[in-house]
Amino acid sequence: MLDAIRKRSGSIVVKLLLGLLILSFAAWGVGDMLRGPGARDVVATVGDTELFAGDLRSEYEREMQRLRPVLGDRFDPEQIRQLGIMNAVVQRVVARTLIDEEARDLGIAVNDSQVLAEIKSADTFKGQTGKFDRITFEQVLYENNLREDQFVAMVQGDLLRRPVVQALEAGSTVPNSLLAPLHAYREETRTVEMLLFAADEIEADATPSDDELAAFHKENERMFTAPEYRKISYATVNAADLAGEVAIDEEAIRQAYEDRANEFNAPQRRSIEQLVFTDQKSADAAHVKLSSGENFDAVAAEIGGMGKTSLSLLTKDEFPEELQEAVFAIPQGGFSVPLQSPLGWHIVRITKIERSAQRSFDEVKAQLRDELAKEKAIESLYEMANRIEDELAAGASINEIATSLNIRKGTVDAIDASGRGPDGKTLAGVAGLPAFAKAAFETDAGSQSELVDTGKDGYIILRVDSVTPPAVRPLNEIRDMAVNAWQGMKRSEIAKALAEKALERAKGGEALADIGKDAGITPEILPPFKRTPDRNSPSATPREVVTVAFATHKGNVGLAPHPDGYAIIRVTDIKTPSLSDAADTGKAERDQIRNAIAGDLMAQFSESLRLKHGASINTQLVESLY
Repeated sequence: MLDAIRKRSGSIVVKLLLGLLILSFAAWGVGDMLRGPGARDVVATVGDTELFAGDLRSEYEREMQRLRPVLGDRFDPEQIRQLGIMNAVVQRVVARTLIDEEARDLGIAVNDSQVLAEIKSADTFKGQTGKFDRITFEQVLYENNLREDQFVAMVQGDLLRRPVVQALEAGSTVPNSLLAPLHAYREETRTVEMLLFAADEIEADATPSDDELAAFHKENERMFTAPEYRKISYATVNAADLAGEVAIDEEAIRQAYEDRANEFNAPQRRSIEQLVFTDQKSADAAHVKLSSGENFDAVAAEIGGMGKTSLSLLTKDEFPEELQEAVFAIPQGGFSVPLQSPLGWHIVRITKIERSAQRSFDEVKAQLRDELAKEKAIESLYEMANRIEDELAAGASINEIATSLNIRKGTVDAIDASGRGPDGKTLAGVAGLPAFAKAAFETDAGSQSELVDTGKDGYIILRVDSVTPPAVRPLNEIRDMAVNAWQGMKRSEIAKALAEKALERAKGGEALADIGKDAGITPEILPPFKRTPDRNSPSATPREVVTVAFATHKGNVGLAPHPDGYAIIRVTDIKTPSLSDAADTGKAERDQIRNAIAGDLMAQFSESLRLKHGASINTQLVESLY
């Protein structure tokens, strides 16, 4: 039940936090009563309403909680100031309060019965009976860190602003004269014929001179720059380490065997051959022939149907439910009467029966011991993690912790942020490598990390002993790599030169097939593609080819860089759909434009309300709230 509540709790943000302010003002909406020192200081005045520091601080904390998955936990006030988070919160609250002021001027009021009806009608708070459920209501508020009085104030504010916003939204219409060209632009597709000169298919036997290679190395230093590496000392403990030290007595293993007896009971399995028919008449005819002594293959060839299939060693549950009882009642070598399932009509013959068997205690004893040891080890692991944290809090070093708690320690001479060593290979022998590398690059040089959960039933603590900054690798260390890169560049240059010559021939009217024939290349027709691929069905056409294609008229040719070399393309077809060709797509685009217009109108409306009601902000006090 709690899982269901948690899933629903997210929707309350959308429904009640100014959901109708589509783009500009979706945010939490009331102040917190838990105000610290200075909470009653006035941060802003909007019309006749004063906004206090406590209100802004709680709103800011909610915003930071929302952004934490994006920003992470490692951000400081200066970063927050640069991002303008507090200023954005202030402007949002001011804009919302301006609408409140306007609603009151218009005589809009909200009574308690309206608030109650709104809350009771929310699907989020309905229980299993389909009606408002008090326990569900309290749980959702708890999950969102809200008190009941706060939430009631949020709903009241939403109801107060709703008529104003709805009136503004009503003017957000999208004429076809605006939608049609946008739809045509987005949905236009192009089909091209492409002749690709692939660089890796071009022979480049040339070897650079020492001077050429040195110049190439210098001009492409970024290509040959080693990443930052860090030398790490660490201590680690995991369930596998602890499991080897856990003693499991025979009685516990035997009890586990008895408790899990069904797990070690191997059920009967059967292998079959079957004939499958689409109608009962054919199945009946096949059954008659089989009963007269004809074999399966002959009947399958004579009567047809869907042919003969074989299935090997399946348990009863692995057969279609309609066949289970009948199949497991047939003796070895026997065959069934016609049996119906959603797949058709079956005649089943049993080719092998593997009897059920109970695995003995001796057969599974070692497996059970290992599993029980791991379970106890995981319990011990959490206790060990607490002991490590106590040691860390007391200021113990990694070596001291490893010695006192008898856990593994080690060093890594060089690791980059992706978990690779200087040879480019992923480091072996480091448990929980992704978490290890992440912690290594989040810890300052000379510092020791906190306890890190590896996500693999283990924990690590580490110290960054030294940092080797990114540096260009000397040519004498990477000569072979540099030669290969130089030859790759030469192949790419040759591919480009060949493509440019082919382009001139194509512009002269020659078919790409004829040009390709001389070069030993076959052109291909690419599937139609749009300027921007759909999110759910991305195009395989390279971005560079798409760009050139949409800058080229039908029948004309162009030269496009390609991830594999260079391509000559000829635009063979252009399709520009109208709105009537795709009503659903047109509706989605209309809604998107309507939302954008509503956002612009809301911004202009908010500015007009500032002029009408007035709004002043104590910027110095806002700065002090970080």
